[in-house]
Amino acid sequence: MPKELLHCYNLGCGLKFDPEENKEDSCTFHSGQPFFHDAYKGWSCCNKKCTDFTEFLNIRGCSKSFHNSEKPPEPVKPVVDKATAHEVIEVRPPVKESLERPPLNTPLVEVKPDIAPSLKQQLESLEKVNSSDDQVLDNALPPVGTSCKNGGCKATYEGVQSIDEQCLHHPGFPVFHEGMKFWSCCVKRTSDFESFLAQAGCTSGKHVWFKKVTESGVKCRYDWHQTGSHVVVSVFSKKYDPFKSFVKLNPIRLVIHIYFPESDASFDLDLELHGVANVPESSVSMLGTKVEVKLKKAERERVQAKPVVGVVGVLLQPSAPLLLDGVGRVLQEPSSPAPRVLEWSRIPQPDTEPQQQQQQQQQQQPPPHSSTQTLTPNSPVSAMAPNEPVEIRAQETSKGGVKYEAILAEPAVSPPKRSASPTRTAKPNKPLEEKLKEAEERRLSFEASKVAHLAATMEKIEIIAKKREEATNKRKEALDQRMERSLENREAHINSLKEKVKDHLKKGEETRQSLDKQAEEISQALQESLKKAAEQRDENIKKMLERLQERDRRAAVVRQNKERLSMTMQENSQETASSG
Repeated sequence: MPKELLHCYNLGCGLKFDPEENKEDSCTFHSGQPFFHDAYKGWSCCNKKCTDFTEFLNIRGCSKSFHNSEKPPEPVKPVVDKATAHEVIEVRPPVKESLERPPLNTPLVEVKPDIAPSLKQQLESLEKVNSSDDQVLDNALPPVGTSCKNGGCKATYEGVQSIDEQCLHHPGFPVFHEGMKFWSCCVKRTSDFESFLAQAGCTSGKHVWFKKVTESGVKCRYDWHQTGSHVVVSVFSKKYDPFKSFVKLNPIRLVIHIYFPESDASFDLDLELHGVANVPESSVSMLGTKVEVKLKKAERERVQAKPVVGVVGVLLQPSAPLLLDGVGRVLQEPSSPAPRVLEWSRIPQPDTEPQQQQQQQQQQQPPPHSSTQTLTPNSPVSAMAPNEPVEIRAQETSKGGVKYEAILAEPAVSPPKRSASPTRTAKPNKPLEEKLKEAEERRLSFEASKVAHLAATMEKIEIIAKKREEATNKRKEALDQRMERSLENREAHINSLKEKVKDHLKKGEETRQSLDKQAEEISQALQESLKKAAEQRDENIKKMLERLQERDRRAAVVRQNKERLSMTMQENSQETASSG
């Protein structure tokens, strides 16, 4: 009879097993629970996870134990009460208490900055440029070849005569819009860039050989962002002096001062912080492109900046936050209360005497409290009862366009009566001749004062003209001295160039002579070597001829010996033949 197999209910197993063969390591299963999160599927007891459900089912277990044939209980479903089904349970996070804000005038602490090497290199190069500019300014006249700084002028400085030349330039600024190029001061427009550059100026004036000094205020773009623990304020600037710039800080206020030596200007920024900062743990980094202030939060909440003193000393409202966009531009300025504008057609002015009498009568009687009338801006004057409190409803318009009503009421107490002016006593009439004499004296005194005033004015004009003439003479003398100095410098420069050219020609002549001498020596050496080679060749040929002659002589001796030997052999053969 086959054995009955049981089903294992361990997670990740699901196999059937024999209860008699159930051992301690028979079942491979997952001891944790399955999880499904962000399209991933896995087990809480394993590090494996996947996106495919079939692959999830095939993940092998990570624990070993006995098989379990007991089915786990079904989870109990919660009972829903229909009476409370529409109730909304709102769970709010605990409100964190903010730290106590110290006063705004707490002493500021200067934070020591961390200066980047790139900023030091910029400062060194800027010092070199400033030293060269100072030398040019000391000479008072621009170097030859300096171009005019006016827009559209292509003239260059060729000498003292260039100072009095007429400069045709554009006083406006260049505009590039929708493919068109033009100057803001001219009507002529073109699409070609070369034609735009060649466009003649529309205004005549004097040349400007040096750049104009800029204003003392510099506008820098600044922005801020925050993380969970810090707020980073960045002021984007270049070519500033880190040793004359500083950053001061207290728990709720940030003061930044950046000095630019190239234009002798500075940028000032004063911000009130919305939260509280930890001053000892805050830091400042001065980089080549920006000044970065890293504020440590004393409380973990959103810290915003409210300007106290704006850029370049512009006073803003301390209580209104400044709304900025992502690049630091102002989206909404702090609004100031607009002046109230009362709009009504007419305010009644009662008559004086009858109303004064009625007011005196009303002062003896108590004023009625229930007889208050309402006067709209366009109500007629006859609708009012005299000597009664008048209520005027007028519309006031705010800066944002919101209209509302303002109630204005006359005072219930009558104004005090004015005292009568004293009667004038009649003066005795003077004779006509005396009056004419006094008038003549007044006229003469007036003319004398007028002449004295004109004389004083002319004296001032003469003094001003004299001072102007003296200043012109001094300036002319200074220009003459500078021109003489520049001419002397030019002559000295030309003489030095001539001396250098002479030295160069002299050195060239000496070099040529030395080269000629070397060439002559080389040619003599070649001739001597050729002569020696020819003599050696003739000697070798002579020796070879002698050897050839010796060879011919020896060859002749050998031939003679050979002939003698052959004759001897013939004689011997003949003798043997005759004897035989």
